[in-house]
Amino acid sequence: MAENSIKTTSTSLKSSVAGDILLEEILLHTNEKFRLIFRPEIINNQQDQDACVRGSFLYQRKKDNDRWEDYKTFDATRLKAGEWIKLEIKSGALKKLMDELHKHKAIYQKYGLQLGAREYVFTSEDMGSLIQQLEQNKESLQEFLKKGGERILPGFIKWMSESEDPKVVMEKMNMVKADDLAKLQSMIGIARVKKLLNTWEANKTNSNEEFWQKTLKENSWVISQLFATPMVIIEEKAFVGGKGIENNGGRIADYAYKNKLTKNIAIVEIKTPITPIVGSQIYSGKIHPMTRELSIGVVEVLGQKDSLLKHFATIRMDSQEKFLAFNPKCILIVGSLTLSPTQQQSFDLYRESIDGLQIITYDELFEKAKLLLELLEGDAIIAPDDIPF
Repeated sequence: MAENSIKTTSTSLKSSVAGDILLEEILLHTNEKFRLIFRPEIINNQQDQDACVRGSFLYQRKKDNDRWEDYKTFDATRLKAGEWIKLEIKSGALKKLMDELHKHKAIYQKYGLQLGAREYVFTSEDMGSLIQQLEQNKESLQEFLKKGGERILPGFIKWMSESEDPKVVMEKMNMVKADDLAKLQSMIGIARVKKLLNTWEANKTNSNEEFWQKTLKENSWVISQLFATPMVIIEEKAFVGGKGIENNGGRIADYAYKNKLTKNIAIVEIKTPITPIVGSQIYSGKIHPMTRELSIGVVEVLGQKDSLLKHFATIRMDSQEKFLAFNPKCILIVGSLTLSPTQQQSFDLYRESIDGLQIITYDELFEKAKLLLELLEGDAIIAPDDIPF
């Protein structure tokens, strides 16, 4: 349990039991350990809403297995004439009890009785006043953010994502209105696109193919937008067949995508943004040849498609992921459009002439991301289904 917090568990529609309040520990000369606790219960008292907490005093004894057990329950109705009991509580313990019961009352007055298990964390008085002010006044919240409060946002989001008890976070999210959640999702989408575009701007000349492999896997949505149908990544470095009896010659595609509805597979192969795609030589005044690197990439991805179709039955049988292969779409992501007008013309003529293969450059890929960013920033709110990640 977090420090200065109270956990409750509903016992009915009108009551919730809370954690025991430790008032005093007693060590006898026999080394036996006892303690006095108060076991509070929050109730919905229709006759008096202020009288919303009840409970019981209990003595507990520590067992050999370090667990505490309730000790000798006493029935006061069995007292005989002249008999009486005395329960003394020290001033410090009484103050603690009053403070804790005040917190239990505050929980009921603010949240009522919540079903299931809940945890309420209490802040310091100053922090509590700040939170109350921000909750009640949107202008105060905006002022807080302008004066540096936004610096805590990354840490808060990280805390949410790494929470040891995600159920607590989800329960709080359920209290947020659907429209507000949609706006939040839109803002998160904008942040993700901006982060990827910043990575692109800083790495346009990065020749490390593994870097791009990792980056595009972490942002698989940017490739998904190249398809006309809803596609999701199902495998990185996917085996597409081709091994002989010598256990060599196998073909590996950088990514395998699958249509979410039809299950038809697609193959994506990547090179780097600085891979040359068009030669500098000029033939007949305007024609440029494609580079060796581009030709290898084209043959490579088409070979992967051919291998997948030939070995489809075996691959599918050995795969946990269920997919189909009906003339799979192939995409090659390679190079950039740092070309002269005649080189650009030759490149377009070449890639448009190849059936079953889409060749797209990195700057074209990230230009699509820029267009998505403009769409997200241009709309006041985007429906969650419209955000491709």
